[in-house]
Parts: sequence; structure tokens; C-alpha cells
Amino acid sequence: FFLFCGTNAITTFFALFAQEVLGKNTGEATIMTTLFAVCSAVAAIPAGKMGKKLGRKKTILIGLVVFMAVFLLYVFTRSMAIIWLALILGGAANMFITVNTLPLVLEIGGIDKVGTFTGYYYTATFSAQIASPILYGFVRMFSGSYISLFYYSPVAFAIAIIMLLFVKHGEAVPDDVVKAAQEEND
Repeated sequence: FFLFCGTNAITTFFALFAQEVLGKNTGEATIMTTLFAVCSAVAAIPAGKMGKKLGRKKTILIGLVVFMAVFLLYVFTRSMAIIWLALILGGAANMFITVNTLPLVLEIGGIDKVGTFTGYYYTATFSAQIASPILYGFVRMFSGSYISLFYYSPVAFAIAIIMLLFVKHGEAVPDDVVKAAQEEND
């Protein structure tokens, strides 16, 4: 839930942030959010391979830490170069998180509970899509500026990291184990 609260706030409110804080027009703000999306798309396949090699949990944690770091770096520097870096690295980090979350959840449930755990996953992600704009709306209302987006998302990611540290299962099965099991069945 918190993984997606952080990213949904960014994808929902970044264009408004770019207009209010950075002084960008609608077209420029759209180009900035498009860069985030393009970097996400480019990182999707490497993120899956990284999850298989390093482990899904570690890859998700790396994505969360990178996302938090670049957003907090912007808060302290307010540099345009850093905002572009945040969009590029944040987009890639977004895929480290997203690509590995569903397989992690499904592996936790096992083959017998794929449907149930898919339901849990989508309930959490859709709930975050509903709740995050409302939660961030309250934060924005009291903060007075869209710069609070760069506080809200790292806090959501920090909570996600804490929750993820309690996950004990769900890693990808190494290729050699899969191959040995297939040979055993043959």
C-alpha cells in the first residue's frame, strides 16, 4: 500500500508541482512527467532481471532508497539539475519497485493461492490510488505548497521500507534449483 502511495502521489501531482514551484507551463510539466514514464519503461526489463539476480526484496528496497534519496536531495538543493535527476532515477526506481512487487506477493502465497494473493495485491494498489491523492491533498492543504510532495513520498517510502523488512518470503527461485526440479520430474 505505502509503496504505491508514494508513487501515485508523484504521478498525480507532479505536473501541478512543476507549474507552481518550478514555474513551468502545462506543456513543460507534461514533458517532465513523460521523462519519468519513459525512464520507468526503459528500466522495466532490467528491474525484473535485477530482482531475479539480487532478490526481489533487495531490488524493491534499492528502488525505494534511490527514490527517497533523489527526492530528498531536491528538497535540500532546490536545483533544476537535481529535479531532472529525480525524474530519471525516480522513474527507474519506480520499476525496481513495481516490477518486483507482484511476483514477491505471488511467491509468498504459493501456487495454490495465486488468485487470492493477486486480489490482495490489487486491493492494496487500488486502495493506494484512491487514498494517496486524498492523503496528499490534506498534506498539501496544510503545507501550502506542492513542495510537500517531496516530503510526502519519501515518508510513504520509509513506511514501505519498514513494512518490507518484515517480509520473510517471496524471493525468486534460482535458475539452477528450477532446472534441478525439472530434471527430477523428467
